[in-house]
Amino acid sequence: MSLPPVSAYNVNVVSNYDTAEYGKFIQLTDNTSFPAVSVTKFFYPDNSQAYIPSDVKLGTLPTAVPPITSVSVYPKFATLNYVVNAADFPTPNISLSAGTVTISTSALNALTQDIDNQIISVINPAVVATEWNTYDTLTAVVAFNNNYVNTISAVPVYNKVTNWDVLTATGNNTTFTTLPASAANLITILNTTGDIMFIKNAAKSNSYPLSNNSATDIQLVGNTNEVAVRMATLTAATIYGTFVKYN
Repeated sequence: MSLPPVSAYNVNVVSNYDTAEYGKFIQLTDNTSFPAVSVTKFFYPDNSQAYIPSDVKLGTLPTAVPPITSVSVYPKFATLNYVVNAADFPTPNISLSAGTVTISTSALNALTQDIDNQIISVINPAVVATEWNTYDTLTAVVAFNNNYVNTISAVPVYNKVTNWDVLTATGNNTTFTTLPASAANLITILNTTGDIMFIKNAAKSNSYPLSNNSATDIQLVGNTNEVAVRMATLTAATIYGTFVKYN
């Protein structure tokens, strides 16, 4: 609301905040929804000895004077509100008519749908797994396998043995003896010779010791002749090895 044209002769603009504060309230009259509050006040006149008339015998109190009553009425007030920049607000989603309130729920529906999707993708699997687990242990294990184990990359597993056997060789303390050739992926060498045995890759020079009454497993490229052995002190000793090849 804009001010009327100000004339120095006939217009007096009163703009102090006290007057503005008073002006924003309107009294509600004859309103049954917000009725005024009435308060009855009582005033009791003094009838003590100090006010006994002189013609009354001492010791006698005057007749009690009834209290004076008054009623104070406190009406209800409403405030006047006005949005000065209503044009800056987007089109409201709430429309009012006589006895009807219409609310647009499109934004709320979109938010609800997004929440539902998150529940389905994140929370629901955990709830289902919990429900299965409360049913029985076997079903819970199946749920775990289906939902989690299957997401792990496949790991190669040797599931079939095509060749396994026991081999022997005679070792000495001067040279490395290459083990007999047999197709294999794994060999276990057992030292029961009573002496220290040295083991190395047949194509390499470095070796490592294997003490008496112990065994070692060696992963092979494909054949037992990849391994060579030598005794520490014995000139002749029988060496045993168990080998396995997988499909």
